[in-house]
Amino acid sequence: MNVFGANGILKSINNYPKPDRNNFDFLSSGIPYKGMPRPTDGEFVIIINDLAKEIAEARYSGNESKLQALSEKESRLRSQYISIVSPDRKALADEAMQFMRGVGNEIKKKHDGPKALIDYIIASDERIAQRKSDGSFHIALKSGTMVFSGELALSDGDFSIESHDGQELLHYSHKSGWSYSTTPQENAMMKKYYEFLNASVSSYLGQIKDAANIRSDSADSAVSDGNKLNIKA
Repeated sequence: MNVFGANGILKSINNYPKPDRNNFDFLSSGIPYKGMPRPTDGEFVIIINDLAKEIAEARYSGNESKLQALSEKESRLRSQYISIVSPDRKALADEAMQFMRGVGNEIKKKHDGPKALIDYIIASDERIAQRKSDGSFHIALKSGTMVFSGELALSDGDFSIESHDGQELLHYSHKSGWSYSTTPQENAMMKKYYEFLNASVSSYLGQIKDAANIRSDSADSAVSDGNKLNIKA
């Protein structure tokens, strides 16, 4: 992923190391959500400018390890920036995890009943899950809907969480953990963020190159003057 390009304007999905599905820390994940701790607009100007300067310096020097570290820093800052228009992903995830814990407890209680999530969901009535024509299972939450895309997803415990209007907001994979998809409102904020960041990076990069050219010209002039002084008849 090109972190410093305006990728993901239409759709952005960021993957994080697999967490415990039932104990997910949004603050450490960097996934944007409504109410996420966020600098003020004035503070953002300073922070983004400082980040842009670091990026420009690392790009000019070709410091790949520094760019990688800045990539992680930039990703978290971007999430904070767009969170002002983010849906409450934290509430959705909390509801989903509460449901999964409840299912687990029910399965443990019923020794002669379903032994796994897939068996429990398939055996449940429509108050718990609705099976759609495409084979997916939908579970209603207060803030949205959990979607298991068929029996394979149920077997693995993989699911998506959608808003009530069908926008996918979160996804859990037993292999890669949690990820998220941005909303149109977040995409608009992301576009503004990248326009500001990229313009600042370009400005600082130009300053660095100009300063380097001046130093180079000065060095060439000094060499030329030295050669003139050493001319022999």
